[in-house]
Amino acid sequence: MVLRPEATEDLSSSDRIFRPSRILVTPRSLDGKIVVITLWRDGLNYEAKPIVYDTFSRPDLHVWVYRLGNRERIENLIWARDHCNGLFRVVITVAEDVKVKTRKIDDCYPKDDWLMQITNLDENTGEFRAVKTEE
Repeated sequence: MVLRPEATEDLSSSDRIFRPSRILVTPRSLDGKIVVITLWRDGLNYEAKPIVYDTFSRPDLHVWVYRLGNRERIENLIWARDHCNGLFRVVITVAEDVKVKTRKIDDCYPKDDWLMQITNLDENTGEFRAVKTEE
């Protein structure tokens, strides 16, 4: 999963975190106060109040559970839970085709006005549930 640099414009350029060969799936500011998690748009439940993102009981867990990006996401979800009151910022990713096993990103964009809070996290698999909060 590629996070375009413009997707983290709300972070100052000195706070953007890059690895030499790629951009992190879940960037964290250098001071540790901001965590940004990428969420697949089709994984959001807009009918729930508040809006919910839930990866528990997904049939494709076996596809992504052991990927490096998932390990990074778990580390940052744990960090957000333990150091940011469970809160994280959001970048929405849109899949070219939501039905394929390995997705390709068609688009991604920050939701600068969104703040999500983790309500449940499985540290072993990376499955998590989060709700949109009112800032």
